Amino acid sequence: MDKDLSGQATVGSRSERDTSEFKQKRLGRRLNVAIFILALLLILVLLIMRFMG
Repeated sequence: MDKDLSGQATVGSRSERDTSEFKQKRLGRRLNVAIFILALLLILVLLIMRFMG
């Protein structure tokens, strides 16, 4: 892969670019789910601490 002026890797063919975009979107969704789960767990822990203490 070549690097453009911004330092990001450039992808050659359209199929490689589509695959790269798909992987990036999938990673984004996974990160959103992970953040959502962590937020729920944090709220749960804070509620438990509030009622226990």
